[in-house]
Amino acid sequence: MIDGSLCPHMSSRIDQFLDDELDETTAETVRQHLLECEDCSTEAEAWVVIRHAVKRAYEPDAAPASLLERITAELATSDKQETPAI
Repeated sequence: MIDGSLCPHMSSRIDQFLDDELDETTAETVRQHLLECEDCSTEAEAWVVIRHAVKRAYEPDAAPASLLERITAELATSDKQETPAI
């Protein structure tokens, strides 16, 4: 959907609701509206899917354990070579 066919009084509230920016009373009002209004519910669901996709796309990949081991070993070797004798 995401085409502006939302209920006029809910368009900005849905975004705030999804961002957990509403007080509990207002959040409950939006929650109830989403249960009753198919258009707004579909819109909210679409935004949730989009937000998760964007979040996944920008999450950094974890480095392989072997890389961490190589870096740690290199740093240990480097520290030993650079430590001045007293």
